[in-house]
Amino acid sequence: MLDFVLRIFRGFWSAALVQDPDASLVWTVEEAIRSPIRGSRSLMVYRDEAAYESWDILGADPSNDDTMIYVLLGEESTTFVVSDSLPKTPAMVADIILALDVNFPRTSEKET
Repeated sequence: MLDFVLRIFRGFWSAALVQDPDASLVWTVEEAIRSPIRGSRSLMVYRDEAAYESWDILGADPSNDDTMIYVLLGEESTTFVVSDSLPKTPAMVADIILALDVNFPRTSEKET
């Protein structure tokens, strides 16, 4: 599923950088798709290199709104953390969730 999520991000942010905060590793979105980062349970996806550098310097500054999405991968869930002050990233995440629902349908306990 991680590859799928990263491919969707690439469609929105073709110059995205992907960071594994636990290992302090950073890849381009293309490298992240090809690399074996499957052990990662959390990722930060930055719009581009400038966004990554700005977050590194300023942190959660209002000027960095809509430039990074934090992704938490659970066993049976995926959580996206976004800024709610601007509409772009929440709308992008809504599209990603829709694509996940279509391609990885959820099953309820009653269906299993």
